[in-house]
Amino acid sequence: NLPKGIKGIICRRIKDKKLAFSLAHEFEIPLAIHDFDYKDDMVVLIDGANNTIIINPSEEEVLIGKKKISEKTYEIGENSKYLPSKVRIYAPMVDTRNVDKVAYGDWFAGVAPFKTEYMFVTKGIMPKDEEQYKIFYDLFTGMKGKEVYIRIPDFRPERSIIYFGDIYTDPQTFDMYWEMFQTHLKAIRRAAEETNSHVNLAVPMVRMSQEISFWRNQIADAFYLSKLEHVKLGVIFETESAYEYFEEYEDMDFAMIDLNDLVEERIYSKFLWDK
Repeated sequence: NLPKGIKGIICRRIKDKKLAFSLAHEFEIPLAIHDFDYKDDMVVLIDGANNTIIINPSEEEVLIGKKKISEKTYEIGENSKYLPSKVRIYAPMVDTRNVDKVAYGDWFAGVAPFKTEYMFVTKGIMPKDEEQYKIFYDLFTGMKGKEVYIRIPDFRPERSIIYFGDIYTDPQTFDMYWEMFQTHLKAIRRAAEETNSHVNLAVPMVRMSQEISFWRNQIADAFYLSKLEHVKLGVIFETESAYEYFEEYEDMDFAMIDLNDLVEERIYSKFLWDK
């Protein structure tokens, strides 16, 4: 988890700006690149809405900043301002810092997806099994019975990992890093068993229906002789081929739709076709 005390990040320079701002977006903290000699006792206000940094802001500027934040977010236990409907809204998360905000109040029905790859991307070294277990234990207990959908680590070259290099999440990568994936899945299993929680696992970047049977077998192996009644497995529709052959995925327990990756792939495909 990112320490709760970190409210923003200021860097003099960044090697990979796209990755840095992507991480800032996922962890929901402001990031600024500013070549200035900051002192330890300085108070700094980062205004992401106006792309400004205010050094040693006045009381009025601080109050204005707090008002902007309150207008865009909500407090723990605060109920939503929209009317109840059949549409259930879930919160995507990368760590457990904001679990309480999702668990209490009626803004969200649960977490979907919990993006597990970020515990590998941001750490710099392989997270130990006990560290992974603790994250999932805190997630399950913190959600107070609300639904949790966990995404199997979505590894991609654009989120390069120092100790893995540029890899994708697919059956070939699983075979290469079998021990890592098994450790990860067993950490989820242990945390779910100890908290008596339901497990919903989502497989990312699926292109062929044959991949589902592969993942079912691997998950069955990790959860062998588990006390859990049923581990639900779903697919994330985020590739063109997954949409084209959607009828072949009818045995899934659930499905998610990721429009970001699908739109990017469609744009790229059209670009190649036009060329």
